[in-house]
Amino acid sequence: KKNLERLSRLGEAVVDSQGGLDKVEPQQFVEETGKAGLVKLYHLATPEILAKMGAGDKVYLKVDGSNLIAENAQEEFLGRVELGHGQRLLKLMEGGNKYSAAIVSSVEGMVTVIVREVYQDPAQVGRPSFPAKEFKSPRPYITDKVRREIEEYEEGEEELGYTIVGGGELELTPEDTAKLDDKDYNEDNNEE
Repeated sequence: KKNLERLSRLGEAVVDSQGGLDKVEPQQFVEETGKAGLVKLYHLATPEILAKMGAGDKVYLKVDGSNLIAENAQEEFLGRVELGHGQRLLKLMEGGNKYSAAIVSSVEGMVTVIVREVYQDPAQVGRPSFPAKEFKSPRPYITDKVRREIEEYEEGEEELGYTIVGGGELELTPEDTAKLDDKDYNEDNNEE
């Protein structure tokens, strides 16, 4: 169904009969720490333009004022690189680095591109294009049901304990308790 929608958007557009010439090599999709990373595009082109693009198609990164934009081989605007990555890559490009890019996925309303550093200017040595993300330890996850069971169990433990307050009360033996029960029973029956 998605492919039919995509094809319907193409309409009568002329399709390049030399398809595949603007595809990238498979190794482009291997993410190298510091040298390659996935970025999302925003402020996307029209669905008709995006329908012409698919996974593996080359994307060309260009400077547009203070933004980094992505274009296809026909120099049609595809979208802007997300701000955080865009600004960093823009500075590195101005410093002499060169990048290649390709579409990883293009679904309605979202385009993901892999960007790979193909040349690092000697002045940029030690400045990774895509700094490694700080590792965060996994957060323990328990379902609400398990959490409630733990809370109920802990509450039950509190109910089992004895609390002695004051200390001046009388202690009843089992015989005293039996006498009180008989007395209460007789009083209840006489009232009727």
